[in-house]
Amino acid sequence: MAVFSFIKFLIGFGFLIFVHELGHFLVAKWVGIKCPQFAIGFGTAMVSWRKGIGLKFGSTEPEYEKQILARLLSEGKVEPGTKFEDIDNQLKDDAAEAIGLGETEYRLNYLPLGGYVKMLGQEDMDPKARSVDPRSFNNKPIWARACVISAGVVMNVIFGFLFFILAFQIGVKFPPAIVGGVLPGMPAATTYAEGHEDAAGYQGLKAGDKIVSVDGKSISEMSDLKVASALSDGETPLVLKIDRPGEKNELTYKIKPKPNFAMEGLLGIGVEDPRTTTVGSILQTSSAYEQGVRADMDLVAVNGKPIENYGQLVLALNALKGQPGEFGFKSEDGKEVVAKLQGSPRLEYGGDGLDQNLAGLMPALMVGGFSEKNSALKEAKAEEGDLIANVGGVEWPTLMMLQAKLKEVGDKPVQVTVMRDGDLVDLGAITPRKGLLGFLPDLYLEKPLVAQTLPNTPAADLQLSSGSSLVSIGGQKVGSWGDIQRLLSEVKVGENGEASVDVSFMLNVAGQPIENKQMVLDTAAARGLANAGWRITNQMFFDTLMLPVIAKNPIEAGKLGMVKTWQFTVQTYQTLAGLARGTVGISNLRGPVGILEVGTKTASRGYSWLFFFLGLISINLAVLNFLPIPIVDGGHIVFLIIEKIKGSPASPAVQMAALYVGLALIGMVFVIVTYQDIVRIASSIF
Repeated sequence: MAVFSFIKFLIGFGFLIFVHELGHFLVAKWVGIKCPQFAIGFGTAMVSWRKGIGLKFGSTEPEYEKQILARLLSEGKVEPGTKFEDIDNQLKDDAAEAIGLGETEYRLNYLPLGGYVKMLGQEDMDPKARSVDPRSFNNKPIWARACVISAGVVMNVIFGFLFFILAFQIGVKFPPAIVGGVLPGMPAATTYAEGHEDAAGYQGLKAGDKIVSVDGKSISEMSDLKVASALSDGETPLVLKIDRPGEKNELTYKIKPKPNFAMEGLLGIGVEDPRTTTVGSILQTSSAYEQGVRADMDLVAVNGKPIENYGQLVLALNALKGQPGEFGFKSEDGKEVVAKLQGSPRLEYGGDGLDQNLAGLMPALMVGGFSEKNSALKEAKAEEGDLIANVGGVEWPTLMMLQAKLKEVGDKPVQVTVMRDGDLVDLGAITPRKGLLGFLPDLYLEKPLVAQTLPNTPAADLQLSSGSSLVSIGGQKVGSWGDIQRLLSEVKVGENGEASVDVSFMLNVAGQPIENKQMVLDTAAARGLANAGWRITNQMFFDTLMLPVIAKNPIEAGKLGMVKTWQFTVQTYQTLAGLARGTVGISNLRGPVGILEVGTKTASRGYSWLFFFLGLISINLAVLNFLPIPIVDGGHIVFLIIEKIKGSPASPAVQMAALYVGLALIGMVFVIVTYQDIVRIASSIF
């Protein structure tokens, strides 16, 4: 299936290149320019076709030249030994016409990274190329040359539009603009609704909220919000209008995006896609599975109260605060299962990265699984469920600390110790592979073991040693991180903006002494704890809610196509603006390798998604090709404008200098994004 999807996308992508070059070719022929070659790909020809010669492996050029020379020699129009390139173009054209040979060779080259139309008197790599032939590119008026150059971009816009029409005629499913959840600690979780500041019920967006508009523009898809966040300037808050169940009036949230590590560091506000109440996948080792819950079952009730959507499930989980509840599931064939489950704490995102915490308390890393191939940790006899106790002298590292240590050691062996069933197990020296140990990191939440504490937080004042465990909070016994989150979130901050709570803990030092201290929570910490939230389990996942967008007729499909064509055109320019100001990094871009990877995955989702993605790529090709960079179409237009203004072309020296700058810029970006694509794909495989 993956190979078939790859072939489908490759054909589609090749078609986009074909129509771009076809635009140049057709308009060139229309204005009377001679086109010796029409090529897909670069380098030498793999196969070619020419009228009068037919299909041929390699190029038809040798045969073409041979027949014309033979004709001209037989007619006595050239002397024996005359080189083909020294013969007058008109003589060659007359001979080709008499023989019945086509002037254009259509070829598929070995390097499939683009395409070109070779026109007489026009050579991208040689600005000094000129021809006295009246059918040459340089002898045509400026308006004709501008039409030829612009035609490729126009064709990509047209076919992007047509691909969108095809996609919407079939129907494309998108996550609607409904909040499925928010990442704790991100702006969507911490910002208050306008006019409801300091009211706990209005802190952050809630699961089930419908996003009506962003900055005054109506939206219907979650992708619209994500794009608006990613392409914002990072300083101006987004104005969101929210329709919340149970609220009579729309709520207004002004949320300033910040780097979202779940989206490769792009700006985001931390909103998750909406979900259904249908179980998408479930681990066979989970408690729910052991009690009979299976994939494709629907969650229908919690403690006897009906659940109709995912938002209601989140409310039920928050009400339980990690305590066990009865969760009712039902399959399509009517089978019913009631499982006793309890919510798992979501914690908060804090610090400068991916580490999660509660008031600065950070759980240990657990081996949740192994990479499918070449897992260095698995080969060292690690087991699922092991806790990462020490890596290269770093005791109880968090995810960020582990990544930093592995980056430091590079490809040198590093000593690794894990905790298994309460005992420390030395796995010996392990050599990371491409900066990874080859395991799926998870958080150990079953026991109240604290790996680290974040500086400048309430937990920092406890002065816990790495690997210590909490015993009680406020006099109540602590048995898990769920208990920690519940008990800390129940602490009420006084009018002075602070609250103290007694915390008992067992230090991870010789003798394991138990100490008692007071943790002081301020208003910000209390709000973060209240906002941390709960999830049903990290071993069961619900399907993403996807609603189809299907046009009722071709006219409606055309309207949708126009909207998407304009939308993606604007977004591409906004992305370039984000690159310029630094809010979008070059690491967020995809080169040819990355596009093939994403395109293959997209094609596997069906033809509607394939057509939609091809439409998106076509619009991007149009925008990028029209940028004022030498070597691409936009750069040629710039030189035509200069020629029109000054009455003569820019000097060959100027054009050559601009060519080298353009090549260097494009080459640098190409190398960087291709390297990143390869590393990204290799990391996911190995």
